[in-house]
Amino acid sequence: LTSYYKEANELLDELYKISANDKNRTILESLIDSTLDAYFMGNDYLKIFEEFINEYKNLYPSSKKEQHRILWRYDLIEKLSLYKIKNDEEKETIHYCIGLELIKIYELVFKNKYKVDNIKRTPLYISAFYRFLNKNKNLYSYLEYLSDSDHPLFLSSIKTLRKEAAQKKVIGAINYLDMIIEAYNANKLDFVYALALPIKEYKKK
Repeated sequence: LTSYYKEANELLDELYKISANDKNRTILESLIDSTLDAYFMGNDYLKIFEEFINEYKNLYPSSKKEQHRILWRYDLIEKLSLYKIKNDEEKETIHYCIGLELIKIYELVFKNKYKVDNIKRTPLYISAFYRFLNKNKNLYSYLEYLSDSDHPLFLSSIKTLRKEAAQKKVIGAINYLDMIIEAYNANKLDFVYALALPIKEYKKK
């Protein structure tokens, strides 16, 4: 009876932990979902996002690989939010990159793709860059070097794309690539990754 009682209580303890974690995970899902809803509706998404991060740190005080990825993306969003914006086009570009990071966090939490119900206009710089690529498919080979800012051919590939955009006078694409090059030259490689994420999201045509 004593052994049975001990084992039963250990099982109940484990079930309680699972139940508590499931409840907390549901809270996380609700908060990141609300964050994205607020982001797409133009509301104060950062306040809700901070609630999500605080809840997340309480639930996962250790730093396993998946947990680190979420906190790393949180750090990227903070860096993007502190970017010294020069004009409205840069502001739209930074805001768009923040949205992509929020979506990546959503997908880590839900372990599923985020379906965008609210279509958000692609910023001028990025849409100009996409159109530039659509019309110059011979440049696709350079894109494979842009998924990692540590790649030895990253900077030369970005500069080649910028040179081609300059020759064709695609101003929006030039300005977007200049933002990435400036961050790279300042050795802000995490920030470079965040700025270049729209390139990774580009769908070849």
